[in-house]
Amino acid sequence: ACLGAAITAAPLACLADGQTDKFKLPPINFKDTTRCVFKSSAMGQANGARDTLADFRQCSMNGKSADGFDLAGAIMSEADFTSASFRETVMSKAYARDSKFTNADFSNGVVDRVSFDGSDLRGAIFANAVIT
Repeated sequence: ACLGAAITAAPLACLADGQTDKFKLPPINFKDTTRCVFKSSAMGQANGARDTLADFRQCSMNGKSADGFDLAGAIMSEADFTSASFRETVMSKAYARDSKFTNADFSNGVVDRVSFDGSDLRGAIFANAVIT
C-alpha cells in the first residue's frame, strides 16, 4: 500500500530520446581495425540487437555507402559522413550527435528516433524516408 501511494504521489518523469541531457557511452575500441567499416546486422531487427557494437565514433566515412544496411542502434557521433549514402538503410535509435552528414543521402531509409543533435545536415536528402 505504501509503495502504491509513493508511486501515485510522486511520479517520476521518463525522458524520451532527444530529451536526455547526457549519455554514457562505452570507450572507443581503437584496436578494432574493422570499426570504421559499414556492416549490416545479420539479426534483421530494428532494435539495435547485434553481435558486435556498431561504433563509428571519430571515423571518416566520407562518400562511403551503407545502402540497404541495418545500422539500428549504431553509435555515429563525432564522425564524418559527408556525401555518404544511407539509401534504404535502417538507422532506428542511432546516436548520431555532433557529426557531419553534409550532402548525405537518406532516401527511402528508416531514420526513426535518431539523435542528430549538433550534427551538420546541410544538403542531406531525406526523400521518402521515415523520420520520427
